[in-house]
Amino acid sequence: MKEALKKIILYPTYKEKQKRSIQRLKKDYEYYQKYTKEEINFLFIEAETKLNRKKYTFPISYITLLSITFIAFYHLNRTFGRAIKNYEKATNYFESLTIEEYGQLILNMYTTCFFIILLTTLTCGFHLISSYSTTQKEVSLLKIIQHKKE
Repeated sequence: MKEALKKIILYPTYKEKQKRSIQRLKKDYEYYQKYTKEEINFLFIEAETKLNRKKYTFPISYITLLSITFIAFYHLNRTFGRAIKNYEKATNYFESLTIEEYGQLILNMYTTCFFIILLTTLTCGFHLISSYSTTQKEVSLLKIIQHKKE
């Protein structure tokens, strides 16, 4: 427990993150040094092709993700709106159910669904962004190595 608290309290600062990023780039740079010029050219063309493909699919993927999210929230609001209106039907099955209990039940279900949709959207969005930026970094690094090998 103490270790977890230390990690949270001593969350890496921006400079530490920069240092780790630079170390990772150096490690990748050293990794690519073992390749010949032809292999580097091939890897560069392959990575650049992947980046060009992502340049066109990234906005489409992001817009699709946002559209699906809005549709999910719309249906969520409609469903729970109908559930709120059907209080009388619910009291037929549960005679002791008060309006406050029913409202609390609906609110609890709504917030759970809301946060599940939100968490899914954010996770997918961050995955899209990190995938695109990783490919950009790879292309930049290969371009540098390609110029050094010439």
